[in-house]
Amino acid sequence: MAILDSLPGIKGVVCIDGEPLKEYESTEDEVMLNEPEGLGKKFDVARHQCSVTVKKFIESTAGKCFTIKCSVKTPYRYAGACTHISFCSSIDGENLSWAPLFNKETYEKNSFSLTREVEGNFYKEEGKLLLQRLQITETHLTQWDNSIEAATRLDGNGRYVGDIEVRIFREMYPSKASLVSTAPLVSKTKNPEKLLKGQAKSHSTLFSQGEAEKEGKYVRMKCCDGGREYPIAIFNFQYGSKGDLEALGVVERTPEPESSFSFGHNSEPLPMPMSEARASEKLFRGTMKEAKAEAELSNNNFRGGSTFNPLPNTFNPTSIKREIQDAEPRGGQLSQAPPPLPVGTTTAALPGLSTSTSSSEIITTATPKPPVKREKGGNGNESRKRRRKVRGQVTIDLTEYESDDDVVINLDSD
Repeated sequence: MAILDSLPGIKGVVCIDGEPLKEYESTEDEVMLNEPEGLGKKFDVARHQCSVTVKKFIESTAGKCFTIKCSVKTPYRYAGACTHISFCSSIDGENLSWAPLFNKETYEKNSFSLTREVEGNFYKEEGKLLLQRLQITETHLTQWDNSIEAATRLDGNGRYVGDIEVRIFREMYPSKASLVSTAPLVSKTKNPEKLLKGQAKSHSTLFSQGEAEKEGKYVRMKCCDGGREYPIAIFNFQYGSKGDLEALGVVERTPEPESSFSFGHNSEPLPMPMSEARASEKLFRGTMKEAKAEAELSNNNFRGGSTFNPLPNTFNPTSIKREIQDAEPRGGQLSQAPPPLPVGTTTAALPGLSTSTSSSEIITTATPKPPVKREKGGNGNESRKRRRKVRGQVTIDLTEYESDDDVVINLDSD
């Protein structure tokens, strides 16, 4: 809302759908005027208007109609010969034909508060009163459109901003009058027939088609305080799209989202696809299950007094070890014959096995082989004959007595 500090109670605001638009303060520095030679009154006018001007920036929305809400409220007081306060508006350099008046008597009767809205431009056509509403439109502009440059400002980035200006006057001595304007206002911001590449795109005001309105009362006023060149306040609203205001530095630019892929030296490795991660997890879990099963099997084999059923095609060092233990007290003779084994199963004793149940156990799968014939010695005094059979990583020393058979396992071979 535009308010002049030296004129409290007189306000102006631009609205869309009855709601005031968000305003931003002007970023321009205050201009200090120095009187050049030969200007005289023109300099006085410029200096006065500069001193009573309040400038705001507003973000507009294309396709929406806007109004200008004007109000006179306490603590403002009418003084001198002034009987009315008028709000004269212009849009992009075009003066609207109608200005609301705030009567002193009505103001005092309404508890020192009056508000009226400027909805557009009035004109007459075939004796009927018509209203042109004010609509924000998105317009393509070029630098060679002089009619637009006269009404809008072009900044260094090629952006145009529209201009809404409201001038407030003190009036007196009203007299009856009629609406003089007989032609509608024509928008100066129509699209050029030939649009150039790289052109600026901004917002401007479109004067709509005339709508029928009821005939009202019109009066002619005489301005106090030196005439139309000396308003008591000027409210200037520069309007544009968000991009326009960002280009002017009025609104802080919205940071662009960072790309999800970074190629800098601080970039993080890309995440593993979900399928690969699950595959490696499954492999790891499978390995753990196998290791756990092997550990449980080893623990069962170490327990004393446990019953163990040999599997086909599998060496069983534990049962062989028991046979050796039973044979030791009887001078190397087995207490009883071992039970028959499944066909294709070879059983052998490990050399130098300890009777402790905490020793390591090795289970090796053997491929079924045909039985090996033993060689008997011709003389009982001669040493026992041996044959060495190699089965993969297992070497078996065979003698004519089973109790003297040895098994040699090469743990260093691949």
